[in-house]
Amino acid sequence: MSALVACALYAVVVALTLHALLDCVRTPSSRVRFLPKTLWVLFLLSAPVLGGLAWRYLGARPVAQEPSGARNDSGAQGFAQV
Repeated sequence: MSALVACALYAVVVALTLHALLDCVRTPSSRVRFLPKTLWVLFLLSAPVLGGLAWRYLGARPVAQEPSGARNDSGAQGFAQV
């Protein structure tokens, strides 16, 4: 039973680290805060759990959302105009 728990924890750590690494690499440099991307990647590889959490909450600036009125909903009403 304890081996199953250890494998599950290991899988969670690997998933968190991979997600953080991919997110860091794919994030534009203009959205990265506090450290250059290279140092973030090194931090993520050297301290997977702490690095993943730090990247999640401190590393990347949030994406600016569009105002709700600016959306272009071209649903079924768009077909009625054709």
